[in-house]
Amino acid sequence: MKTLCKTAVTVGALLLIFGCAPKKSDQLNQTQQDQIKKEITEVFDSIMARFEKLDAEGALQYYSPNFVAFGSDGNKVDFQALKKYYVDLYSSSTFYKWTSYSLNFIAINKETVVIATDGKNECLLKSGEKIVFDPSHYTFAFEKFEGKWKLFYHHFSGTYLK
Repeated sequence: MKTLCKTAVTVGALLLIFGCAPKKSDQLNQTQQDQIKKEITEVFDSIMARFEKLDAEGALQYYSPNFVAFGSDGNKVDFQALKKYYVDLYSSSTFYKWTSYSLNFIAINKETVVIATDGKNECLLKSGEKIVFDPSHYTFAFEKFEGKWKLFYHHFSGTYLK
């Protein structure tokens, strides 16, 4: 009976130690983090470049079909609603520019990355109305989806300048 209790305690302790320890394969080394940062920066820059060309469809190719967003008004938006919003906005615009002030990365694991970025959004509508948010703050989350980085979440807040 004593042997059984000692064995149970030993097995329990080993499970506790090794079961709670982070897996080495999940931890990213500096080279992996740098590579992920480079890949995400390329995707983020591609999204913003397409928006600056008023190409909503082109930008949305980098979005996950599972996408969800929350705006400064607190409303939740899915991919289809966001697609309609961007297509409508950029078809009625003559100019869009994003100016980045900062970009910070948090690599959760090899397939999930969160970035926080601050900058300035400027848009000129065909009506002549100018829309400026400065500063603008975004939190974006990217996931590997079918081998490619896709934007699956964002939250926006900003100061609207009149």
